[in-house]
Amino acid sequence: MLIAIAGCTANAWRKQAGTHWRESIETGTEFRHRLFFKPGHGDELHIYIEGDGSIWRNPEQLSPDPTPAQPLMFELAKQDPAPVLLLGRPCYFEVADKQCSPQWWTSARYSAAVVASMDAVAARWATRYQSVMLIGYSGGGSLATLMAAHLPQARALITVAANLDTDAWVGRHRYNADIVGASLNPMRQPPLPPRIAQWHYAGTDDENIAWSWIEQFSARQLGAHFEKIEGFDHRCCWSRRWPALLAPALPDESGRAQNSSR
Repeated sequence: MLIAIAGCTANAWRKQAGTHWRESIETGTEFRHRLFFKPGHGDELHIYIEGDGSIWRNPEQLSPDPTPAQPLMFELAKQDPAPVLLLGRPCYFEVADKQCSPQWWTSARYSAAVVASMDAVAARWATRYQSVMLIGYSGGGSLATLMAAHLPQARALITVAANLDTDAWVGRHRYNADIVGASLNPMRQPPLPPRIAQWHYAGTDDENIAWSWIEQFSARQLGAHFEKIEGFDHRCCWSRRWPALLAPALPDESGRAQNSSR
């Protein structure tokens, strides 16, 4: 039964990915990661990280496979003219990793071990480019933010509807704190280095992640850009506006973000 469920999930996201990507699997520090690469223009690699996906199979059972059936990041990344690496999280996109267990998509989803493994893969790819921009959606935004602090090549960070204060998220939804008990909370980390330009986007109609948490996180950073977008919720309508939301963070000829003073 679990094999059938996983197979259906794989068919869904592979169909969405289409034929524009080169797939591979790489090992980070201790996890295997499925990678999707799309060639593009320029000397900056854009690393996209998907959200938390399908955590629960039903209200009482965890999902055997956390991979979202319709990953949002494929929709965004297809519109990005730069070289793109969609970096799979541990245990996502069917990596057949013996390390996998539900803790890696529940309590330890944003743990130091997960961040270190993803950073290891990102760092290897970063050596091929002049700089890196990290882009994360929802829980992937949490990981992108945590990764940026340890990736020397990171020039910019974009988060979309990101869970940047897991304590506030647990409190609002009245979850048991153990749901992210082994994870790092981005809000509790030191501000990112000023060399990293930041854009944090939130939807006013998002019932999962409050825009005020993202605004508060941005206020703690050094020169971060925050924008709340009327009518957007946790899923809609990021793909429709993505080229315009991405544009301010793209580097100019000097390598700096186009509207950044840094």
